[in-house]
Amino acid sequence: MRKLKSILFINDFSSIKNKYGHRIKTDSLISSSKLSSLSKTDKSILEKINVTDVIDLRSELEIEAAPDLMLNNSNYHRVSILENSDSPVVNKENRLQILIEKMTYPGGVKACVNEYYAKLVTSTLSLNGYKKALEIIKNAKGTVIYHCTQGKDRTGVLSCILLYILGFDRKTIYKNYKRYNKVTLGQTFAYTFGVAIRYFSIKKARSLSYVLVSRKEYLDHAYALILKEYGSIDNYLYKALNITKEDIKELQNKYLEK
Repeated sequence: MRKLKSILFINDFSSIKNKYGHRIKTDSLISSSKLSSLSKTDKSILEKINVTDVIDLRSELEIEAAPDLMLNNSNYHRVSILENSDSPVVNKENRLQILIEKMTYPGGVKACVNEYYAKLVTSTLSLNGYKKALEIIKNAKGTVIYHCTQGKDRTGVLSCILLYILGFDRKTIYKNYKRYNKVTLGQTFAYTFGVAIRYFSIKKARSLSYVLVSRKEYLDHAYALILKEYGSIDNYLYKALNITKEDIKELQNKYLEK
């Protein structure tokens, strides 16, 4: 799928193969940033590929602040992964205050984001949310789009889980996760440069960059927690997400092709 001009990030996984040489079927699974700013042209593109289900992983307050533009003939699912307090609405008025709060978090911004990822893979709300999202994906009749706000953290973790289920190795999963950085490089630079100039602070700019990008260490932190608690990713799927071997086979048959 070509890049949609009206949203920040979209990924259809079309450029990667799993460890058995299979690809994800064209226009079957799509991850993205929020759909609140979809143009008429981009909305038409998505409707033409038969999007039957949109899974919104944002908090209730995020959804209220920027509701998705609904696609014709699509089922819309609210599946909040984290609480409102963990996923606050970020706007021009509170952006700096939120950044300062993250900077003063014990251990700094990176420690704050690591804790965020810990919640993504361990909290009851997150686990229930990912269970529900996977069930929707398994039962969908057409193309599925799932997204949060930026499309990199809550959405990124769901993508990692899905890719593992679909037989992709860890190296490919990590590479796909970091694809977000390449696509959004220009915006990330503009935001961080703007902060550095406006507040005369390299420290604030560097701290902002930790929030805006996908970093290997965030996934590593989540991965380590899963191994500590469950011993393996397979056990995590079976015990934490209630995914069965039959579910895995069904998902592979549904979404993979040679």
